[in-house]
Amino acid sequence: MAFLFSKRSCALALLPIVMTLAACSRGSVSQSTPEVTVGTTLIVKTGKSFGRCNGYCIEEYTITQNSIRIEKKPNQPDPKFPTTTDSTETPRDLWDRIVKSVHFDKLQQMPETIGCPDCADGGAEWIEITNGKEHVKIVFEFGSTPPGMAMLLKTVRAVRERASQSAALNAVPLP
Repeated sequence: MAFLFSKRSCALALLPIVMTLAACSRGSVSQSTPEVTVGTTLIVKTGKSFGRCNGYCIEEYTITQNSIRIEKKPNQPDPKFPTTTDSTETPRDLWDRIVKSVHFDKLQQMPETIGCPDCADGGAEWIEITNGKEHVKIVFEFGSTPPGMAMLLKTVRAVRERASQSAALNAVPLP
């Protein structure tokens, strides 16, 4: 009987530890939800570049809640291809999708470079996100979709496509 009592005591003593560990594991699951909250300044930069290229080889889009700034430039200064910039309004539906798809915890676990960006002139693509507290930049092969980034890349690529179409006629050279 004394033996059973001591097993029971051990089980009761371990119960709070087991419950604490269970609570911790439940907390880590909630970390996969978006970490962008109201009042947070979210800035998303995305772009593409090609090393062996003439003309506008680099395009960068800076996306905020209110605007999208587009900058196009050559790899080397060239008077025939001056750096151009334009901006357009950020469509609310796309901004909401970006906010829902940003998961800093997942992005920070990824390597800074994935694959072989711009090897064999295949081009490079990147995404850079700042939320006021954290910053992450990931560079990868143009057109590829690294695991864990599908929703975010689908959304920023849609933003780039919409923005470049609306800004194409309004691009102006920078002084």
